[in-house]
Amino acid sequence: MTRIRFTDWIAPRGRFGTAGNHTEFEADGTLRSLGNSTAWLDSMVPPTVFRIGGTALALAELTSGIYAHRFDVTDVIHFNIQFNHNMMVDTTIYPHIHLVNKEAITGAANVTFTLAYTWANIGTNFPAVESDPDRIVDMADAGALSHTVGSFAGIAPTLVQGGISSVLVGSLTRVDAGYTTANIFLLGFDIHYQVDTLGSREEFVK
Repeated sequence: MTRIRFTDWIAPRGRFGTAGNHTEFEADGTLRSLGNSTAWLDSMVPPTVFRIGGTALALAELTSGIYAHRFDVTDVIHFNIQFNHNMMVDTTIYPHIHLVNKEAITGAANVTFTLAYTWANIGTNFPAVESDPDRIVDMADAGALSHTVGSFAGIAPTLVQGGISSVLVGSLTRVDAGYTTANIFLLGFDIHYQVDTLGSREEFVK
C-alpha cells in the first residue's frame, strides 16, 4: 500500500486553514498552529502544594466528609510555575483562581486577593516583583458550594520572560475587604497560556 504524505498533495507544507489562521506541517515535519488555530492550556498549581510560611493551608471539611484547603483572610500562599514546551512563546498569560464557598452567601461578598510575582527565562535574572493588588472576586448571593473563578490582569512578557521552561514565582494574599468570614475554600490557582506546537524542537529551544 502506498503511503500519501501531506506534502505530496497539499502545497507548500501541508497547510490547513486560511493564510493567517492555519495549522501546518513545517519543512522538518513539526506540526505548528498559527492565528486562530492556536489553543489554550492551563499551567496548574494544585492546593496540596500551597504553603503559608512553612505550613500548609488549613484543611477543613467542605462537604460530607470531603476536605479542602480553606483560604482565610490574611492567609498567604507561595508557589512557582514552570511553563511547558508547547507554550506559544512571548505571548500574554492570564492568571486566575478557583474558589468555592462552603455555606450559602447572602448579599454582597467581595473576596479580594493580591497577586505578586516575578518571572524569568532560563539564563536570565528574575526582575523586580510585580503586583496585581486588590483583585476582587464577586461571590455575592452564591449558593452553597458554588464554584467561582476570579481573573487577574493578563501578564505580557518582557524580554527576559515568555520562553519555554520559564518559571514564574509568586504569592497570593487574601485581603480583608468586603467579606471576611472563613467560608472560602481554594480549589486551585492556574495560568492560561496559548500553545502552538506539540512541544519544542530541541530540549531547550522552541
